[in-house]
Amino acid sequence: MELIKTTQQGLLRDADTKAIINTNISEYEHILEKRRQAKNIQTVQHQIDSLRNEFSELKTMIIQLINGKA
Repeated sequence: MELIKTTQQGLLRDADTKAIINTNISEYEHILEKRRQAKNIQTVQHQIDSLRNEFSELKTMIIQLINGKA
């Protein structure tokens, strides 16, 4: 695999595949951290949505119980 320098610092091009390769480790770790954070945000959002649905169901059940007693 032959790597060719590019005009961008920290980036090299693979001569065979023409792929751009990032050789900047700190930037790569930063990207991975951003992905982890995005995944965590999605997980938290899913949990919040689930709780909203459960509270809505509970609210509906309470209203039905109240209306049944009245």
